[in-house]
Amino acid sequence: MFSICARIDSKKSDGNFGSNAVGIIVTEENLELKSPEEIAAKADELFRVAREAVERQACGDSAAKAPEPPLVPSNGNGSNGNGTHPSGNGNGRRYGRPQDSPSPKQRAFLAKLARERKLGPESIKQTIERLLPGRDPKHLTRQDMSMLIEALLAAGQAA
Repeated sequence: MFSICARIDSKKSDGNFGSNAVGIIVTEENLELKSPEEIAAKADELFRVAREAVERQACGDSAAKAPEPPLVPSNGNGSNGNGTHPSGNGNGRRYGRPQDSPSPKQRAFLAKLARERKLGPESIKQTIERLLPGRDPKHLTRQDMSMLIEALLAAGQAA
C-alpha cells in the first residue's frame, strides 16, 4: 500500500507591489502499485492535476472565489501604523517640518563643512548665488541644500 502526495504552490505579483499566492496538496492513498514505473506515472499524474488546479486558481478561471483581503483598521498614520508618511505606506517621518525643507542633518553638515573650511556666511551666500541664482539662502529646499553641500565638497577636493 502506497500513499502519494503532490504539493504545488504558486505566488505571482499583481503588478501593484502585492502578490497572490495559491497552493494545493493532492493526496492519493491506499495505492496498490507494483513497479517503480507505476509509482512514477501516478506521481506525474497527481502533479499534473495539482498544477492545472493551481493555474486555474491563479488565472481566475476557477468558479471558486479568491479570499477577500482582511480589513486593516486605520489608525491615521499609515497602513501599518509606522510613521506618518502622507502616502500611507508607513515609511518616513516628517518631524514637524515641511517636507521640502532641509533636514537637520543637512544643516548640521553644512555648518561643519563651513567651520572646517573656514567659510563665512558671505562665502556660502556667494556659492548659493552661483549655484542657484535668485534663491533666498533662508528658503532652500532639501534638494538645493544637497546641491550646495555637493558643490562645497567638490570645491574642497579640488583645492
